[in-house]
Amino acid sequence: GPIGTYDGGREKAPAALCRKIINAKLNNLETLDVWGDGKQTRSFLYISDCLDGTEKIFNSDSQQVYNVGSSEQVSINQMIDIIEDISEIKLKRNYQLDKPKGVRGRSSDNKKINDEIGWIPSINLKTGLEKTYKWIYDEVKSGSNLTKFTRSYWFKYNLYIKFFKCIRAMPGDYCERVIPDPIPNSEVKPFCADGTLS
Repeated sequence: GPIGTYDGGREKAPAALCRKIINAKLNNLETLDVWGDGKQTRSFLYISDCLDGTEKIFNSDSQQVYNVGSSEQVSINQMIDIIEDISEIKLKRNYQLDKPKGVRGRSSDNKKINDEIGWIPSINLKTGLEKTYKWIYDEVKSGSNLTKFTRSYWFKYNLYIKFFKCIRAMPGDYCERVIPDPIPNSEVKPFCADGTLS
């Protein structure tokens, strides 16, 4: 989703593909480099759904382990198709078979969290990609993504995370700290593992 890294080698496939297709569109390029053959399958969860699912688990009485993910499986080629539709551009694909491909398929089984917690994702892949694409497009047009790696950026612009929760040693025991939004740079301080300020 928005406010995540989309370059520098630390980005995930949706953000990387959005960036590559945006760069091709802005620079009138005709080809798109794809790691592997594009047939690898994955599932991706929008950030607000991830936070919502995690919060519901924290606020439940359960101490079980759950998958917080999307069961909407998609191949890399299919995701490229969706992003090309959003971008209104069609590119030739240069499959780089010597690049890392990861596991052949990965998805999330949400039956347990749905049955026991009553949570399912609310944002499908296409809607999430539309939101992500728009944000990355604006970022690419306006400047740099370097600040996305800094601690102060995340605290000052925590668009989604309005609270801080940390899991302690005992299951189900966690603390909560309300974080003002935004926090001035002068007030940004790192948290210790137990949720206290260092």
